[in-house]
Amino acid sequence: MKKIILVIFFVFLAFSPSISYGQKKNSKKKQSKSVKKSQRLEIIAEIPVEDGVWKELISKEGSFKILFPKEPEKLIRDNDFTSGNSFIEYKLWTNFRKYSASFAEFRGEKSLSDEQLKGFYDITRDGIVNQAKGKLLTDKSLRVGNVIGREIIYQQENYLVTNRLFLNGNKFYQIITVVEKELNVGTNVQEYGKKFLDSFQFIE
Repeated sequence: MKKIILVIFFVFLAFSPSISYGQKKNSKKKQSKSVKKSQRLEIIAEIPVEDGVWKELISKEGSFKILFPKEPEKLIRDNDFTSGNSFIEYKLWTNFRKYSASFAEFRGEKSLSDEQLKGFYDITRDGIVNQAKGKLLTDKSLRVGNVIGREIIYQQENYLVTNRLFLNGNKFYQIITVVEKELNVGTNVQEYGKKFLDSFQFIE
């Protein structure tokens, strides 16, 4: 029973980065109505921050490190389901992508069996996609070090969202990058997303 409750808590918190993405997305959508396409292309044509030296973020409290194109914003949200009542997200918007790395440390059971872990990822995937009213495009397992994770890619309106989920002990992580579908055709834009996602590593 405790493990079932823990999974429910995980799913609840799994939505937080997607919610913040949706809010920003809606804001950008409203702004774009008043911006001509030619003006938008001029903005995109500027030298992207991704072409500069990427910054390594080391989170000792989250026990991970990852690369961002530049210094991200740190957000701390209160939540009664986590240890220390906090959910921490590092995020950055550029002209091409949103980059987000978040984690929460949970109270209670610290490990799940392989079967329970698969069930947790399945439930989390379904919850995230359903809440976003998105269309699931791909769903695959992956591994970082000894930690088994899950990568889901889904479309939400005109956006492609890649979300990598990891449960390591009692810490739950989401590594997310969001891009407009029409921009993702560029090889360099695809490489930006891959560079960010693949740089994620656990540290002691």
